[in-house]
Amino acid sequence: MPYVIQPARDVLYAAYNPIYALASYPVLSREWLNQQTKSETQLRRENTAMQAELLQAQVRLQKLSELSAENTRLRGLLDTPLIIDGRMEIAEVIGTDADPLRHIIIINRGAMDHLKVGQTVLDDKGIMGQIINVYPHSSRVMLLSDKEHSLSVRLERTGFFKTVDIKPVRIPGSPDQIDLNVAVEEQHSGTSTLAVGFSQSGGVTFQAGLSQTNFLGTGNAVSIDLSRSQTQDYYNLSVTDPYFTIDGVRRGYNMYYRKTKLDEDYNVNNYVTDSLGGGINFGYPIDENQSISAGLNIDQTEVTTGPYVSTYVRDYLLAHGGKTKSTSTYCMVDLVPDSEGVYVCPDGQTSAPYGSEFTGDFLTYNLNLGWSYNTLNRPVFPTSGMSHRVNGEIALPGSDVEYQKLTYDAQAYFPLGKDFVLRGYGKLGYGNDLPFYKNFYAGGYGSVRGYDNSTLGPKYPGVEFQERMNIDPLRNKQDPSFEEVGGNGLVQFGTELALPVPFKGDWTRQVRPVIFAEGAQVFDTQCDVPNGNLTINGVDIDAKKYCKDNYGFDFGEMRYSVGVGFTWITMIGPLSLSYAFPLNDKPGDETKEIQFEIGRTF
Repeated sequence: MPYVIQPARDVLYAAYNPIYALASYPVLSREWLNQQTKSETQLRRENTAMQAELLQAQVRLQKLSELSAENTRLRGLLDTPLIIDGRMEIAEVIGTDADPLRHIIIINRGAMDHLKVGQTVLDDKGIMGQIINVYPHSSRVMLLSDKEHSLSVRLERTGFFKTVDIKPVRIPGSPDQIDLNVAVEEQHSGTSTLAVGFSQSGGVTFQAGLSQTNFLGTGNAVSIDLSRSQTQDYYNLSVTDPYFTIDGVRRGYNMYYRKTKLDEDYNVNNYVTDSLGGGINFGYPIDENQSISAGLNIDQTEVTTGPYVSTYVRDYLLAHGGKTKSTSTYCMVDLVPDSEGVYVCPDGQTSAPYGSEFTGDFLTYNLNLGWSYNTLNRPVFPTSGMSHRVNGEIALPGSDVEYQKLTYDAQAYFPLGKDFVLRGYGKLGYGNDLPFYKNFYAGGYGSVRGYDNSTLGPKYPGVEFQERMNIDPLRNKQDPSFEEVGGNGLVQFGTELALPVPFKGDWTRQVRPVIFAEGAQVFDTQCDVPNGNLTINGVDIDAKKYCKDNYGFDFGEMRYSVGVGFTWITMIGPLSLSYAFPLNDKPGDETKEIQFEIGRTF
């Protein structure tokens, strides 16, 4: 988004620059006229004062030379490079920001003068601010007195402090120095959780966790998470050192175990996964707001299907080393009562055994790459700024399955005044040769509310139904149990208007009501998994053609909803409740207008 808006801003500011210059012309002219009409006595007096200031400057320069020499010796002992940009540019103030509540000025120097975002701005009394926007012939400077100054934002982003208030104070007798009085209210950096949660997609969840984001005052983060629900068990241990090197490299380790469970009331898929893995990752800050990351992960996943698994999952497992776990038979005619009134299959009418349950093991070595850009003013319920995240997952050669997966997340917050906040968000995903358990899903919280969790996108009939249809296609013309299998392409986006709460205090940071509109859909752009023929509504069709005709990329298949909701940050995690109205649901869609969850989901 900033890469789209920035050129337009540059053009506008280039057009406004002559206006700023013209508006400041009377003031500059008056100053020039005063300089031309000064008396000889005034000039002598100013000359004497300048000589005194020159002597003071020479004394300070000598002290700085001594400090520089000492700094050089210390850097030599620490083997730390010295980075200095001694260039200086003289600029004039040509305007102020339109917002009267912001302490921002506009100067008449910009990119053409080699100015950059983040550079320090000085006046005759010392540090006065920092450049926050650079345009061809002008720049915006945020003064130290501004409430949104990067220093306060930086401190608040750490999550260690509840409130941050910074006030610059001049030091008497030291025109080149300034004090920053920083008043902070510290918040607990460690948490322990023992709670019961509930979500409509996972049922009752029992949670236990320990986390410390400032372990022993070092800034290191350590967390242990244990979770058991009706649909999965999850255990995770992670350790992160954000100051692994002096130049900001972050190092982290993690180990995890995840096991999903079949539950007819909550599961979308008719298979379970048993995963064990761990890895190491590194992060490097490009600048104040950007960072890149890289990591290696080892994952061992065992997949076991249920008795009504889809043909899609079966086809993938059998094509990638999977095995038939069990077989079943069915009666080819209607059941008849025996002598005791029990309905049985007549002799000789039982079908040949067919594979009904399957299993597969997949060992993968994953390379994970990421880039992030974050200017959000706080981690929970931000009111301004934006974030972008790009994550790439590559299964390296030697893995049982090789695939590539790319995901892009973005969100932006715009304060509208009177505590209204507009949020825009979106997510794009694409995968190549993805195993089915790595597919994208859509529907529910975090996607498009108003549709049941993970129910949008490709669906395939069950193996049992297809086996029956191969014998007698007229007996059952519609599969009662299509299985959602996800896809390799994802598009989702939305917008929220956060409403002000009718109370003040800590509640303003714990409760956020919203009005939203959003859309999403999952696609299968490759259709390389389905195999053979399918019988859909009594019609025999090639499986790959069925996929291309129904699940290829098509914006016309997007699903949309509008609604209202709120999130409340509680002691046991966020509680979210929403009412959404689907705008264009179609036959076969599983809609759910009211959705809620409490606690964390893993």
